[in-house]
Formats: sequence, C-alpha cells, structure tokens
Amino acid sequence: MAKNIFTVVVPTLNEEKRLPHLLNDLEKQTLRDFFVTIVDAKSIDQTHQIAKKFKTKIITSSKKNVSYQRN
Repeated sequence: MAKNIFTVVVPTLNEEKRLPHLLNDLEKQTLRDFFVTIVDAKSIDQTHQIAKKFKTKIITSSKKNVSYQRN
C-alpha cells in the first residue's frame, strides 16, 4: 500500500463547471501518491455532489475566504 506523499487542497465556492475538469486531470496523473481534499465554502450549486462522485475528502468551511480555506 502506497503512502500519500502530499495532499492537494482545493478551495471551492460554486465551482460545478470547473471542478470536474480539475479532478479529471488529477486522476490522469502518473504520480498517484497524493490525496485530494476539497474545502468548500458552502456552495449553492452542484460542487459538493461532483466532489463526492470523485471520492475526494470534502470539508465544509465556515468562511468564504480562500486563504482561510487553504489553511
């Protein structure tokens, strides 16, 4: 079982149009030793459902602030 070397943190807010493209590209990477975490700022579109389809870890942020979400 491979260890995850790093985590890709993706702050989101209503990103249903862009998120699938990013997650598809991440799935195509040859280096697979990473984990994807979505930090969503309470999106009102389908962002959360899309992230679930890709089986990423999803955290809901209490603030709509990219810097806060990254931390």
